[in-house]
Amino acid sequence: MRLSFANWRKMELPWKASRPWAAYRAVCMDTGEPGGETAGPQRGPLRKTPDELSSTENAQCVHALMWRETDVATVSELVSQAERLFEGAEDILEAVQGGPVEWWDVVEAGVVRYQVWLYGVDSGVVFEAGTTKQVAHVAQFALWCEEDLRLWKALAVAHRELKAGCPESDLARMAFNAAVRCPHCDRLNEIWIDAFDDWVICSGCGQGFDAAKSGRGS
Repeated sequence: MRLSFANWRKMELPWKASRPWAAYRAVCMDTGEPGGETAGPQRGPLRKTPDELSSTENAQCVHALMWRETDVATVSELVSQAERLFEGAEDILEAVQGGPVEWWDVVEAGVVRYQVWLYGVDSGVVFEAGTTKQVAHVAQFALWCEEDLRLWKALAVAHRELKAGCPESDLARMAFNAAVRCPHCDRLNEIWIDAFDDWVICSGCGQGFDAAKSGRGS
């Protein structure tokens, strides 16, 4: 499985940003490093408004922001009814309001296979293309995809390539490396290599193990 990210899009939602989360985003955006040349052409996102979203984009965005089924069908409705929809979950609403929404297509051999939606500085959801079927999620900048190790590794490799070409994107600031625990010594092994076999040599004890049969540890 060889994946790549394409069609960078971004949207500012018309609600007042949470001050604590806006400050958190500002800190996360400031790497303290000077800008430099990037590998490949640099390009900016296609900027959209809630009124310009397709029905599929609306459904995916609402599902991503709410993390559950809801009675609103569009992002505009979600924003206008946010206090009702997030009643009792004001902390989650503050996190959602922490920054713009960014989304990408994930392509394999010219075919869009998935969509990745990012929001609230460090969170996101990965859907099967054109649906609201969630196959992975992003939490605290990290990708979680325990159900499909091959997808996890393919996304990690695609993400490393994306970081070189679009370093200013929110996606580039995420950590998409797959990681599995060694069953022999319990060491967490990060998988950054451009290889898709499931056999891993532990960086701790040196023993090999089948990553597809090992779970990710915390």
